[in-house]
Amino acid sequence: MEKFHWSYLNLDYNVSVLNNWRNQGCFAKVDQKLGYRFVMTSGTYSGTATPGGSFSVNLSIQNQGWAAPYNSRNVELVFRNTATGALFPVKLAADPRRWMANQTATINQTVTLPSTMPRGTYALLLNLPDPQASLRNRPEYSIQMANTNTWEAATGFNNLNHSVGIAP
Repeated sequence: MEKFHWSYLNLDYNVSVLNNWRNQGCFAKVDQKLGYRFVMTSGTYSGTATPGGSFSVNLSIQNQGWAAPYNSRNVELVFRNTATGALFPVKLAADPRRWMANQTATINQTVTLPSTMPRGTYALLLNLPDPQASLRNRPEYSIQMANTNTWEAATGFNNLNHSVGIAP
């Protein structure tokens, strides 16, 4: 399955084979490795920035699955104001379809922040939403990283556990 980059397994077909895998203890690995499995391995970010100014991000993401996504996805940094909850997304120039199995992808980019960002402290989040407008804001259609304590089920964001001070 790894050699051919399997991303799907019909759980209703040939149940006796699947039950044998369960009994032999290998089904858990198959279940974990099917498709993509993104793990953030490191990240460095600017600590402060100004509205309309530049912000640097260097993020390494390892694909521990057997395949890459086959549908397009945006990759966004989301700045969430810790006082008001206001969101300011910034699109990154990255394509998760190129994050191949057993490889580490690096996003090393400097982006321009929205000029409308008010002064304050912002939580830094990573968002990989579905590109369809009707599904974009539905968390169950966002890509969840495999890291522990980063997924926000209510928003579909992956928390990068970094705060940014924005001041003019």
